[in-house]
Amino acid sequence: MNVQSGMVTVVTEITGSSEGVRVGYEPAHALLRVTIDNGPGNRIGLAQVGRLLDIATRLSTLESAADECRVVVLDAVGADFSHGANLSDPALIARLSEGHDARLAFARRGQELVSRWRAIPVPTIAVATGQVVGAGACLFMASDFRIAAPATAIRFPEIDRGMHLGWGIVPRLLSLLGEPRTLKLALLGEALDVSDLADTVTVACDPPGEVLCLAAGLAAKAPLAVRAILDVLRQSQLASGAGADTDAERWADTLASADFAEAMAAWYGRRAANWKGR
Repeated sequence: MNVQSGMVTVVTEITGSSEGVRVGYEPAHALLRVTIDNGPGNRIGLAQVGRLLDIATRLSTLESAADECRVVVLDAVGADFSHGANLSDPALIARLSEGHDARLAFARRGQELVSRWRAIPVPTIAVATGQVVGAGACLFMASDFRIAAPATAIRFPEIDRGMHLGWGIVPRLLSLLGEPRTLKLALLGEALDVSDLADTVTVACDPPGEVLCLAAGLAAKAPLAVRAILDVLRQSQLASGAGADTDAERWADTLASADFAEAMAAWYGRRAANWKGR
């Protein structure tokens, strides 16, 4: 490996385990592996969002180091990829309780995470098993390629928490899945089995093996051409700045609503929510 390359700097800066997220470089496969390892369910709290955003931001430098890293893989430890945002995280609760501006800032931070993950200049592959929920599902669907074990389920339960489905993921879902399946996920909160997403998710009995096979195929392609194609594809899918602002505002507003407070009480009380529409 060229020790003068930017890739060495990136690996040095982000390799290792911190805040429930591990990063490892596999030179034999020319890939960087980002692994969510945050206990049963791999819930994503304030610290995990910060760590993942830092990783995605630093990975933007891979454009000058494609010879050393041709692919980024996102996976998770355990039976489930992620149960989504950790609404019980004390740090997140404290941050969101600081008022509208704090909620808006966190919504924009989630948007930035998804946006920067989408902007990584080498192909990204997400591999999942079990439950892929909420914030975890945002990262899974934001990746260029998605591989899952049979019976893996994708779900966005925000609607049943009285929340807007933010982080800028709705346009991405619409682009990938079309309106009918996006409505099932976003408005109905239905779980979709990956067998219903065969056009956008590769279902494999051996997901890790499938990842390495796909990574090898991508690594064999001309890196400059790969980056050029990805850049054009991603530029065509970027949401407008105004749309992103509206998305964040709606997320922040719904978290301040009586319906969100009722949703939390109903969820912890294991009862149906009594919506007031305010």
